[in-house]
Amino acid sequence: MTELRAFRQVCYEVARRTGGTVIEFRLAGNTTPNFHQGVIAYHDHHVAVVALRDSAVLAVAAPWLPGQSVGRTGDLSNGA
Repeated sequence: MTELRAFRQVCYEVARRTGGTVIEFRLAGNTTPNFHQGVIAYHDHHVAVVALRDSAVLAVAAPWLPGQSVGRTGDLSNGA
């Protein structure tokens, strides 16, 4: 999935199947972040299809904006 063309195709297919519209691609450069985003708009919210730059891993998440804090850090497994 590291090929950008395949990533874009997946984003458009996800949007088509779920009633959304692809509105933006945020592509990673050589530094942080280490993931690409395809932002999909729905009538009341946005989601991002996220692909790690160097791996074949995809996820769906809230869109991240450059300069935005990622929130909590550390061990989140204990729910603290």
